[in-house]
Amino acid sequence: MSRSIECSVKNLQQLINTEVLTKYQWQIVFTCFALVLLDGLDIAIIAYLAPLIRTDLGLETTQLPYLFSSGVLGLMIGSLLFGPLADRYGRKNILILSSILFAIFTIACGFAPNFYLLVICRFLTGLGLGGAMPISLSLCTEYMPLRHRMILSTLAWCGFTLGIAFGGIFASLLVSSLGWRGLFILTGAIPLLFLFLVARVLPESLEFLVRNNKASKLDNVQGIVDKLYTGKYKITPSATVHNGASRQPIKMLFSPQHRLLTLALWVAFFGSLLLFYLLTFWTPILLGDLYSFAQTNFITMMLPIGGTVGAFVLARWIDRQGKPFLRLASAYFAAGFLLLFFPSLTAWHTALILIVFLIGFTIAGAQNGLNLVAATVYDTRMRATGVSWAMAIGRLGSIVGSYIGIYMVSSEHPMRLFVYLATIGLACACALFVVSRSIAKQTNHQSNPEQHLVKE
Repeated sequence: MSRSIECSVKNLQQLINTEVLTKYQWQIVFTCFALVLLDGLDIAIIAYLAPLIRTDLGLETTQLPYLFSSGVLGLMIGSLLFGPLADRYGRKNILILSSILFAIFTIACGFAPNFYLLVICRFLTGLGLGGAMPISLSLCTEYMPLRHRMILSTLAWCGFTLGIAFGGIFASLLVSSLGWRGLFILTGAIPLLFLFLVARVLPESLEFLVRNNKASKLDNVQGIVDKLYTGKYKITPSATVHNGASRQPIKMLFSPQHRLLTLALWVAFFGSLLLFYLLTFWTPILLGDLYSFAQTNFITMMLPIGGTVGAFVLARWIDRQGKPFLRLASAYFAAGFLLLFFPSLTAWHTALILIVFLIGFTIAGAQNGLNLVAATVYDTRMRATGVSWAMAIGRLGSIVGSYIGIYMVSSEHPMRLFVYLATIGLACACALFVVSRSIAKQTNHQSNPEQHLVKE
């Protein structure tokens, strides 16, 4: 016999938090994992193919930042644009729309006849990616019970760092037969086909459906609950009139409750993604004169692979010890010191592989944690906006990182500049310490059970 549950945000969230993890929730996790893996592959492929594109199109090294930053600029604008749209019109539809956009224009990169059209295609690719990644993360987070949310959301987001790592394998194994143009076409075709599975598996946000007060919402909510718990629960109408989707989610980010938290998260996102993209894009160029194409790609792959391992280790550490912001701050603190040692190890192949792995472990691993924290500190009316805008600020850092990279390459002693990169890592640690203090002050005033993950 089915148990009746009133259709409210609180009741549905409590249901997810108290029930056992189901097969359908695992399907959501792995669908989001695969989607962001393809996103990461798409983002990274340009870094691995840059030396070949430069040779084929006769580009100067000074032109490469435009190629890198065009995609990152698209990511930033896409995050700013699609996040609020998802909060207003629903996660799933905007996720599919943005995914179609990045897949089509990745394919178009393979047909770009010159540098200028390639830059435009990378910008439009980034526009779609800027919506797909944060929306998929916020949707996945919503369907995970609190006791498993950190580790499962980390699992989904690790697809991104693995996708970046697979970009190196893709480039190394297939570039000789497909060329850089063929790799772009293949990289875009795979997610386009995968979208059929995304449309079939991923549900709309339950909280979004409830808050929008549409006449059909009860049937839609019942359908999702049936997929989750196979007819165990009957959803009944609620006497409570819920607030609709917020028309001012951006304004909510700067409410007295969230202002300091939002700004400190933005500082951390800016510095973290500046470091990650600078190292991802420019390591192949910086090491190109010291090692072969395959060796350089393998060394660069250690950054996202280390990030994947670091994400799980940090997630487990946070699950056991709590205080997530302090744990993430300690990772960035360690990254700052590791960056100081990087220049002295460039001539030692094995040591270089190890330190790049450890830098990825700390920077990319902590970035995974930041993505999750941003998704859990905001409620559904502003969640996609909060995650997307934080990532957009991070993309701005990525653009800055691209231009720091060209300054490093053109510098007489590029490795000496790593001392400044180390200070950025320490700045990220300080920003997260501020977040920790802010959360500690708010703890006594929080009644939302989602805040469980961020209590310090």
